[in-house]
Amino acid sequence: MRKENHQEAENNKDSQANDLIQKLQKQGILDDAALKVIYENPEAAKVITQIAVQHKQESYDSPFPHPDHLERFNELYPDAAETVFKEFERQGKDRRDMESIIVDRGTKFDLNAQKYGFFTSIILVIAALFGMYMGWDVLSYGILGFGVAPIVSSYFGKFSKKEK
Repeated sequence: MRKENHQEAENNKDSQANDLIQKLQKQGILDDAALKVIYENPEAAKVITQIAVQHKQESYDSPFPHPDHLERFNELYPDAAETVFKEFERQGKDRRDMESIIVDRGTKFDLNAQKYGFFTSIILVIAALFGMYMGWDVLSYGILGFGVAPIVSSYFGKFSKKEK
């Protein structure tokens, strides 16, 4: 069993070597003299196969696959490139929709915070006026100083920053 597997592996290597030699011949890298040496010495084919192993590294920075990869995708799966671009467009639309939802919610939150701040300051002013009416002057000034003043100053502070 082991002998058969070993022989299959050797045959596979030989066929890879022959395929590589044919490719090199088509590209014009091997001339007739080199082919004669290779065919006379079977070990030369194995050496050429080992030498001809090439490492190729590419760098491509894009949200899309490399154009060469898209071509290969199309060979395996027709209209694969179109599918990739449609998916990219769909994801972009979904992302823009989510961003608009986030902005809308942030705007609503800010508007609600302004409303609550306004109503809180009105309630505090009414409480201070009630305290003055009842004769609780110190309490009323405390409410106005510590409760209303920060809200009013932050409100007017926004206007002064916008004018600059």
